[in-house]
Amino acid sequence: MSYCFGWKNTTTVFLISDTASSNPEELDDSISSFGERMIKVNRKCLAEDLFKIQVIDKFSAIAFAGNVLFALTFIEKLKKDVKVGKKVRESFYNLVQHTLFKKDVAFILAYFDNGPNLLRFDSREHEIQDVVIAQIGSLGENYPKLTNSMVQNFIGATGTRPYECLTSLISWAQDYGIHDSLNRMLVGGIFFGLYIDTGGQSWPDPTTFLVYNHNMDTLHFEIVNVRAYGNYIEIESSFNGLIKCIPLNSNEMNSEALIKKADHIEIRPNSDFFVFFSDSHRIIAVISVFGNLTNEYFRLNNNNLQLSKEFYEELFGYLQTANGYEPFRIYWKCATQVFDRNIEYIE
Repeated sequence: MSYCFGWKNTTTVFLISDTASSNPEELDDSISSFGERMIKVNRKCLAEDLFKIQVIDKFSAIAFAGNVLFALTFIEKLKKDVKVGKKVRESFYNLVQHTLFKKDVAFILAYFDNGPNLLRFDSREHEIQDVVIAQIGSLGENYPKLTNSMVQNFIGATGTRPYECLTSLISWAQDYGIHDSLNRMLVGGIFFGLYIDTGGQSWPDPTTFLVYNHNMDTLHFEIVNVRAYGNYIEIESSFNGLIKCIPLNSNEMNSEALIKKADHIEIRPNSDFFVFFSDSHRIIAVISVFGNLTNEYFRLNNNNLQLSKEFYEELFGYLQTANGYEPFRIYWKCATQVFDRNIEYIE
């Protein structure tokens, strides 16, 4: 009931996971933050309330899939070993060797020690693998293939900064949930992650996701604002009209996600990234903003978002298909301030 993946390049190691879990009780949030119907599976309600990455220390973190209680118990032992000065790699190997795995679990360990490192372990395979790309969880065969291909592109890219890679791959994974019913595979909700480099562990920069209807004459956006806030992932969603906080740390796991209703969800102007999704085509546009709210792609004024004519045509332009299959189109753009250019904006 999970999907997690990680990868490393020459300077950085990354982890991303979904937030779906099962709950025996009826929940208030029957629709996820991205509009997915949170269905019942084996008489349990699918919920969006469990982040499957745990920070061990400043330079290490671990993603998990499988039996939650068993996985978290294992991780707590690993944290205690590291806290008393043991090396995370040796502690992980030692725990795997001396643990009787009565439940199915899988882990991706990401850490920085003389460079980025990535280890994968699945209790059904009984082997720790030292890898460049790792995936665990219940998502079907096709999605891991797509993710692997996309990650390979970013591993080979030059000049892309870690926070840009992380936001782009989170957006890629999130797009699966917009177009496909991941809840059928017990996966879904918000995707979130982190990266670790010489400076230690970092969360994603605040991001506003904007889902637009590709077939409407007038622009309308569903808004999802996401950021790390204290010990929580804070999500504001116009899909379900909720503000939700999902715990980031295992010592918060016994408490439920904090949820409150919102009268109105607005675009957060201090988001560092704006990500545009088509609701009916596989188009993703990731724009690095960092305060430039009037730029060559859009302008935001009093929560009124207008697209430039050129960017509008990119998002709504002709979609070429191959053998009836529409490939992903992902744009990466860095916004710059606009002072003297005559740009036509469309409401």
